[in-house]
Amino acid sequence: MTVVGTPTGFEPAGYGGGLSDPSMPNTGISSGQLHLQVTLPYYQSPQLCQSAMAWLAKYVKDHGANDPLTIQVVANNIRCFVNADTNLVHNRRLTVYDAYHSINPHPSKYDYHSMSLYQMSGNVVTPAAAFGHYLWGEGQERYVNLPDVGLKVAPTQIEPLMAMVNSGVVGNIPFAADFIRDTFVDGIIPGSYLGHIKLRTEGTLSIQNGGAWSYNGVIRAYNDSFDFNLGNFRGPIAESMTYLGSLFSGTAYNIALPGQIAISGSGQR
Repeated sequence: MTVVGTPTGFEPAGYGGGLSDPSMPNTGISSGQLHLQVTLPYYQSPQLCQSAMAWLAKYVKDHGANDPLTIQVVANNIRCFVNADTNLVHNRRLTVYDAYHSINPHPSKYDYHSMSLYQMSGNVVTPAAAFGHYLWGEGQERYVNLPDVGLKVAPTQIEPLMAMVNSGVVGNIPFAADFIRDTFVDGIIPGSYLGHIKLRTEGTLSIQNGGAWSYNGVIRAYNDSFDFNLGNFRGPIAESMTYLGSLFSGTAYNIALPGQIAISGSGQR
């Protein structure tokens, strides 16, 4: 396994050869409408991370994981995403474009050990940032606040809850159960760094004699592990990162998901 040196912010001029995903638009503010209509939406979309990770995986395949320039290219590109994720945690009002192209600090001056955070933003840069923590985080736990993950769970998607609905009982019933969620259902971004996670819902299930039901409650999450489970396909971003993770040395770590989200819904059994 090849070791990717931890970014210190003191890398020499020309580190990484300036090589990055060529499909990433990089127009300046002076470009006006092009910046507003093309560049900003691209950076806010999952395509940013998907394209960058696919390009990086292809670069490594073409040039070899042990080539010194390849190692620099990997470190340089991943630290840009870790830096952007850090900026988005500090200031959630930033656009991803501004977070990625920050001036203070400039990505080339990003010192992982002194600047990285335990919190991740849950934004479109988070999958690549999570990979950076795998490379350089030495197994230390990170977290994403559960409301920032972007889960969109409906009561009808919770099997234990629907089993209770269809069991024939009526009344106002306190309900609590664990269930597994494939976060890829909620989007390619959470699916890429979380995959399948264990959730717990608690609330009140109300079922009328005629079969009409409603549920109001909350959802909380158990910790997840970022460990490149090869048997858990999570879309093109995770596929690229799994390939990179098979070549470069890193340490698996837990991702905590503190907080809770509300869940409600109704139907007819």
